[in-house]
Amino acid sequence: MNKLSQILLLICIIFNFSIIKAQDSKLDSLKNCLKTHLTDDTVKVKLLNEIVRNLYKNDTAKAYDFANKAIELSEKLNFSKGKAESLYLIGTSISYNKSDKVALDYFLKALKIAEDINNQNSIAQYLIACGVSYASIGNISEATGCYLRARKIAEELKDQSLITRSLAYLSVIYTGKGDYRKALEGYQEILRLLEKKDDKKMRSRIFINIGEIYKYQGNYLQALEFYHKALKLKEEDNEESGISLSFINIGSIYTLQGDYEKALDYQHQALKIADKINDKRLISNCYEEIGIVYLQ
Repeated sequence: MNKLSQILLLICIIFNFSIIKAQDSKLDSLKNCLKTHLTDDTVKVKLLNEIVRNLYKNDTAKAYDFANKAIELSEKLNFSKGKAESLYLIGTSISYNKSDKVALDYFLKALKIAEDINNQNSIAQYLIACGVSYASIGNISEATGCYLRARKIAEELKDQSLITRSLAYLSVIYTGKGDYRKALEGYQEILRLLEKKDDKKMRSRIFINIGEIYKYQGNYLQALEFYHKALKLKEEDNEESGISLSFINIGSIYTLQGDYEKALDYQHQALKIADKINDKRLISNCYEEIGIVYLQ
């Protein structure tokens, strides 16, 4: 696996699995609120943006329509913060569908507005999004600059969530460059920051990424240890996509160890869940891993 592929894989683990999963009940509630909120004000803009946030994974076209309505109303109200968030959400939707160059344009527009109004929290958030897009198209230098700047702002704001996210992406970059010591130091720092927080999702992502590093180094026992730690957290939350991903990761280690029976068992468990939740990316990953076993 080349360095860019490593970076893209770990970005996928942090970014794609950190996207808020749309809940039908919440979406219905938001749409009902929008129907009863007849005033064209900033509250309506926020409602529209929240609908986009909960819709884009399931219906990109409708999410885009709601986002554009939010942009139009924001411009009418001169509500720059709302417009920036709408642009960011459009970029997030496009990025989820793997159009990173187009997504970057939207993230940069959102960033420019946030800088114009000096909204430091949004600046850090949008810098991270820009960094993800830059890394995905292979511009590692720009990605690193975005993450470093985001981390500096996050530390000034004392925003632990933004600190951990920016540090996580920096660690991804270090992993891709083969600087595993720096990457592991970053991940360990994140785990220390998370000690007082019950953030199972972020902890599980960090465990997966640490597991990946040990996998690259050929330290399969430690890789398995961290993949199982991630699996335990995913099972506690009954997060099926995360459970499937953990099974894929564990199975890949058994493939590398030559234990093909165990490898296939884990990949088929992963595939069963991926089919159940109709996650095409996970389904593709499962078949790829199963194919690797049969090629041995």
